[in-house]
Amino acid sequence: MDYPLVFEANREVIKDTDLIYPGQKIHIPVVKPSTQFHTMTGGDNNNRKTVT
Repeated sequence: MDYPLVFEANREVIKDTDLIYPGQKIHIPVVKPSTQFHTMTGGDNNNRKTVT
């Protein structure tokens, strides 16, 4: 996610570009899918993957 895009969509909520506080309700903008592919590797007991 592109943080500047999130900040621009939430200027009325996010007052400091370095801080998002618990309880703040922000909007995550919809972004068109990229044609760029990423390789997923590994995984742990929580089924998290590393994206490169």
